[in-house]
Amino acid sequence: MKNYWKTALWSMMLVLFAFVAVSCGDDDDDEEPLKTKTYTLETVAAGVGGTVTFTEATSSTTTVQIALTGAPDGGVHPAHIHDGDKESNGPVAFNIGPVENSTSTATVNLGYDELLNYNGYVNVHLSADSLQVVVATTNIGSNE
Repeated sequence: MKNYWKTALWSMMLVLFAFVAVSCGDDDDDEEPLKTKTYTLETVAAGVGGTVTFTEATSSTTTVQIALTGAPDGGVHPAHIHDGDKESNGPVAFNIGPVENSTSTATVNLGYDELLNYNGYVNVHLSADSLQVVVATTNIGSNE
């Protein structure tokens, strides 16, 4: 009878150990949320405004989402990140368009933290044929 209790005790301990080992796995609730930052696109022309949102994708890439308000249905608006501030008319650094039907999602080859410190601005243009006409803009990164 004595061996029966020893065996039963060891069996219960083994089951308890297995239960604890299985329940101590990685918990998805402990993952950090994605880093994200949203800027307001200021209306420059044609009543178009909206937002541009940066979301960390990987350590070296960032997802850029544009959501326009006031843009015509079916409109296609080129969008770019430019060097400098929005008053400088700097060169295009990253293509993030076209914005079609008021939305766009693109990935740029620059890490999220680097983009938040970038000396740049976002321009949304009227059309591919009218790049000189900016409909919405915002400073980003170090120009905020």
